Amino acid sequence: MTRVNPIIFLSTVLIVCLAFTSPEASGRKDADERVKAIETGFAPNHLKNPGNTLEDYLAYAALNNPGLRAAFYQWKSQLEGIPAVSSLSNPVFSYGYFIENVETRVGPQNQRFSLKQKFPWFGTLGAKRDIASESAARSYQRFLSKKLALSLEIKETYYDYYLLGREIEITDASRVLLEYWESVARTRYKASMHPHHDLIRIQVEMGILEERLSSLKDRKKIFSARLKASLDLPDSTIIPVPDRLIRAAPPLEIETIKREIAANNPDLNADVHLIEREKANFDLARKESYPGFTFGIDYIETGDAIDPYMIDSGKDPWGVSFGIDLPIWFGKNSGRRKEVLARMEMVRYDFKNRKNNLLALAEKTLVEYRDAGRKIDLYGNDLITKTEQLLNVTFSSYQAGETDFLNVISVQRRLLDLQAEFEKARVTEAKKLAELELLTGRELR
Repeated sequence: MTRVNPIIFLSTVLIVCLAFTSPEASGRKDADERVKAIETGFAPNHLKNPGNTLEDYLAYAALNNPGLRAAFYQWKSQLEGIPAVSSLSNPVFSYGYFIENVETRVGPQNQRFSLKQKFPWFGTLGAKRDIASESAARSYQRFLSKKLALSLEIKETYYDYYLLGREIEITDASRVLLEYWESVARTRYKASMHPHHDLIRIQVEMGILEERLSSLKDRKKIFSARLKASLDLPDSTIIPVPDRLIRAAPPLEIETIKREIAANNPDLNADVHLIEREKANFDLARKESYPGFTFGIDYIETGDAIDPYMIDSGKDPWGVSFGIDLPIWFGKNSGRRKEVLARMEMVRYDFKNRKNNLLALAEKTLVEYRDAGRKIDLYGNDLITKTEQLLNVTFSSYQAGETDFLNVISVQRRLLDLQAEFEKARVTEAKKLAELELLTGRELR
């Protein structure tokens, strides 16, 4: 009698089981392409030494920063885990060998092959897939948020480093000017044209500026170390002090910024995916309150009967089995659904609260951005020029013996403060623009 090959039998059943597996999410292909593109950038042959511009630092950090890489691989791990949670559980294959054959009318039973597969309620696997997909999508938004935060961190450090360099230049220029004044005062003192205390005042002021200059130069190590940490560069790398700051002052309106935040802010988008995940969780909780099923097939290999003329001698019997999970613990199922509903409300209110805070922060940041712009225009176009003129006039009056040197020192200090405030305003404007870019999720230049 023709026997069924157990291997063919089991393979056929497995193929049937695979047909019930939940398909992948429709957006998986796009996500895989994004993963591949980012990982291609991470490859060693794409890691080049950074240049010296802000754009170079940002591009290099996007490929090398360890924290950003960690966020990327968290997203990738969740993406790769989607097939695992949206597939059927492993089928259970069992084999039994009759040590003492069970004699039947048609012959002795030698061995048994059995395969069982559990099937959840319709749509359960799809709900699990949706939960995993939304979790992965949320991790991608968190990755984008991390990238924007890293960009802001580098920009702020770069701008502070630039400001430090300008403060050093301004202070050093003032020190050189004092050296000239000291030589003038020393000459006039020797000629008995000015009192000795003027020379002492200049020397005291020079000492103050030299101490300030030394302190500023020591702080260079701080900003250099921050940039190297963000870029994952070795300690031996030399990060030069930036020597220029390009002003980007686009016309910004608060309503435009609010629309950009609502559409592009990755933290808000992450919360949207969190809300969708909880919706899928509720769908799963509802479906899990319905029964699941277990189907099984048994095949028993039977030897020939003792009587060779016995009808159906050696016929191998087949059997099918069916089981059902009974979700009879109604309190448990109801509690699960209520738990998910409460969590849905929580994430909705978290989303609303985050959005309100981001919009309020945008208002504040835009006001500070515009205030910095007004200071730049005021200092750069008017106050510094007039103070420089006043300093020249005051020093000429001092040389003519018409004023005390304290007035010269006072005007020079005022000029030094205005020059520093001008550069601080430029840096503040650039920082506030970077903060608005973080909020809106895109460049505003």
